[in-house]
Amino acid sequence: MQTMEEVSLVSLNSDRYNLRTPLPCKLRYTEGRYIAQIAELDLLGSGVDKNNALDDLKTSLVELLDDLHEAGADQLGKEPLKWKIFLKDFVDSGQM
Repeated sequence: MQTMEEVSLVSLNSDRYNLRTPLPCKLRYTEGRYIAQIAELDLLGSGVDKNNALDDLKTSLVELLDDLHEAGADQLGKEPLKWKIFLKDFVDSGQM
């Protein structure tokens, strides 16, 4: 049985990016692992416990932010451009 839990990220454990407002995500336990997800970004993290899954999700999100920052708006496809716009409401970096 899967249980879904709504949680919010309040930090990204990054010196480059800060969250200006909590970022909602979903956490579920399935097949012996925790899965953390931000559906709007097609982003997942996993781990043996909730904290591991959330840390993995944060790492993936920081990598996505780096990729979005490195690419100019004219280089982004439709989905990545939507992600960048979505993240502007949540992330304070001086780079978005």
